[in-house]
Amino acid sequence: MTTHNYLIALLAMLFACDPSANETQPQFEDNSDLLAMHDADQADRLGQIDWSSVAPRDSARRERTAEMLNDNLVVTAADYYHAAMIFQHGVFGDTTSARRAFDLMETALALDSTVENGKWLRAAAWDRYLMYKGEPQWYGTQFSRPGADEPWALWEVDTTQVTDADRLANDVPPLAEARARAENMNR
Repeated sequence: MTTHNYLIALLAMLFACDPSANETQPQFEDNSDLLAMHDADQADRLGQIDWSSVAPRDSARRERTAEMLNDNLVVTAADYYHAAMIFQHGVFGDTTSARRAFDLMETALALDSTVENGKWLRAAAWDRYLMYKGEPQWYGTQFSRPGADEPWALWEVDTTQVTDADRLANDVPPLAEARARAENMNR
């Protein structure tokens, strides 16, 4: 092959690989099974919650979601959001599930920075991960109640990590509102 023919072949390959040359990009549909599990997860958190019934369902949803992730059935930003919410509801103290929720939200937002409630869930997952590690949270999304007869309180916040402007940019209320929420939870 002459140098001239080689350059022509190379240019042809480059144009063939140029994504702008192909105007239609593959479109993926949201995973309807994952959406149904997300909706069931949210329904389990309405009204008076019987944790002895909800906890096994949460566990089964996390197991099935992990299978879907392993089988590459989680593809769209919405899928990653739904998976993140399911992992956000891991067992209290489960740093692995909390970190996975955060990582899944990072992927969701990389795919679509406008995914509904995405920035808030990413912040909440990060806060929960820190809380489960016994460290102060950054955004102020997590509350704790040491005992059934004790009041709710905002989990300790490291106020040096993010500002109220950062919170607002992540769809999280300012710290003053989070503290007021803790007071309202005890009424």
